[in-house]
Amino acid sequence: MHPVSLRALSIGYLAAQRLTATPDGMLQIHSAFRHTLNVQLKDGHLLPLICAHSSLNHPDAVRVAVAQRWDWRNASEVQWAQHRLRCREWYIELTAAPVWMPSQRPDSPLCSQEQMQSFLEEQLALWCEQQRVDSVLRLLPNDALGIPVDISPDHTEMQLAEMADRTIGFGGGLTPDGDDYLLGYLAALKTIQHPLIAKHQQQLVSVIAPRLTRTNDISRHYLQRALDGHFSQALCQLMDQLLRPFCAETLRKNAMTVMAFGAASGADCMAGFLHGLRNQRFLRL
Repeated sequence: MHPVSLRALSIGYLAAQRLTATPDGMLQIHSAFRHTLNVQLKDGHLLPLICAHSSLNHPDAVRVAVAQRWDWRNASEVQWAQHRLRCREWYIELTAAPVWMPSQRPDSPLCSQEQMQSFLEEQLALWCEQQRVDSVLRLLPNDALGIPVDISPDHTEMQLAEMADRTIGFGGGLTPDGDDYLLGYLAALKTIQHPLIAKHQQQLVSVIAPRLTRTNDISRHYLQRALDGHFSQALCQLMDQLLRPFCAETLRKNAMTVMAFGAASGADCMAGFLHGLRNQRFLRL
């Protein structure tokens, strides 16, 4: 059986750095799903191989062009050698793959954040209704059901620690609802340059990092990445819109790309992002 040659459309900037430092040899398969194969590098970090038709870029992933019927769950053990990932069924040559990096953002906001927030809240409410999103969390302030996540820049580190204890690893899904919510919240904070928010971010790192063992390996991988300031292309595009003139069609498209991830993960992430935007009211006190 001859292995199929798969084309890498892009490789995330973190993945490129880590593979450069990875010695040749066999790599462990951490987990396999239809659209994603998580390979574990020698340093312990995950290297997701993702289907290009199902996802945009990630900082530490290889985005691969495959047929719609492709299923990564058929993969056997993976070897890394001479800039190539190879298993019995396929191989991916990475030498010519372009490296994906987020675009440079403007220095100051150009969009009305209140306008963007209101628009995104409408999109989230509509998405949850249409997709029948099942999350254990309260995704919007006026929702009647779901458990609220209490998080604010004026909370003490002890209050944030109590929040983290309740939220990390909480809920269903491959990445629990609470983890996705926190990831979206951290993404929103990254768009705000202010001493109060910087202090809030530092406190969140202090309380979340030691509690990452409360969740599973895959969710821990993405939360740690968010703590370090690294986010998916879908989230980066949404974050960019906060710093550009308001465009409803572009913003709607970006929001749907985020919310479409998983059964509830994208909606949880969007809810956390909106929570971060709402918390900017503390900057105007």
